[in-house]
Amino acid sequence: MTNTRRSLLRTGGSLLVVGTAGCLGSGGDPETTTAESTTDEPFELPATVTADSLASPTIGPSDAPVTVSVYADFACKHCRNFVLDVFPDLRDEYVSEGVVRYEYHDYPIPVDEQWSWQMASAARAVQDQLGAEAYFAFTSGIFDHHGSYSMDVVDAVAEEVGADPDVVEQAANEETYRPVVEAEKAAGLEAGVEYTPTIFVDGTNTEQYKGADEFPYEWRVVSEAIEAARD
Repeated sequence: MTNTRRSLLRTGGSLLVVGTAGCLGSGGDPETTTAESTTDEPFELPATVTADSLASPTIGPSDAPVTVSVYADFACKHCRNFVLDVFPDLRDEYVSEGVVRYEYHDYPIPVDEQWSWQMASAARAVQDQLGAEAYFAFTSGIFDHHGSYSMDVVDAVAEEVGADPDVVEQAANEETYRPVVEAEKAAGLEAGVEYTPTIFVDGTNTEQYKGADEFPYEWRVVSEAIEAARD
């Protein structure tokens, strides 16, 4: 892995117009939009959400020096790109080394009225059965089928990670964990999330670190934000 750039965008208390990239909902998925963002201080994120005794899926040591919080929608193609292309490196280089505590939060915009909610509930059923590690394995497996979701996919991926496929499919169909997912989304709204994936590193949105032609979830951007937080 190449060394990360360590330069920071310093804006003081000014209003910064930045390009954001991600899924915005209603089936829309623009590559780039313009949003206003203040960058005085890092936003203090809400405490990890617990609804019906099911906490946000988390890996990494509780005393890690850096916390990465991701808000994502299962129907968002940018979330797919992050989970499949960036998260493995983040996990290997920072989570496994004890540098990062990684929190994953549901934020169904919804990009898709059915799958944004149903896949989130299915994943929470896996978490409820087997814990966070199985949740993350299921999430990666589901995103690997992005664009061709079905209950057959839910069953197959649930079985792959060792969960009961019947229970997981029922949770998807009935949106059993919707109260959990809605609580997560409410926390995201409080944190100012407007698109997915939104990534905070110790409360600072990674938008601050992206270049003009980059997405805020790309590896270079996320790793630079982590390195800055470690300093």
